[in-house]
Amino acid sequence: MKYLVRSVLPLYILFLFTVALPEENEEDSSAVAAEPVELKLDIKIADAILDKEPVGIDSVFENTIGTLCCWSKVVAEKLYPITIYHIWNYEGKEQSRDSIDVTASPDGFRAYTAHKILPEQTGDWTVYIVDRNYNVLGMSKFNIVDSQD
Repeated sequence: MKYLVRSVLPLYILFLFTVALPEENEEDSSAVAAEPVELKLDIKIADAILDKEPVGIDSVFENTIGTLCCWSKVVAEKLYPITIYHIWNYEGKEQSRDSIDVTASPDGFRAYTAHKILPEQTGDWTVYIVDRNYNVLGMSKFNIVDSQD
């Protein structure tokens, strides 16, 4: 039970504080696309987010990192509301799934989620970004290595 509280509670708290950060956009809401549009996605794994931008971007992190962030920017030709999910996988097993309501736009909509990395979770990680129908929009792979190596 202690393990459950120590591992799930911080993730739940991180989920509650996960913030979608919209770009300022003064466009008329009547320009929202009625039909699906082509989305472009930029994904970064970083150790922090500062001023809506990822900091410490890498594909290899030490197991003492604590928490990592998956930052994404969704760009579309016209305003397009969509729900995306960041699905954090460790060694092929889902660790968390965070939903974010975004409005893709020509300027892009930036959002991020954070995930606590336990010291024993060395190995391969993948964050998938999917839509409501589980269509994979993008993914980013990274590796956690033992800090003593």
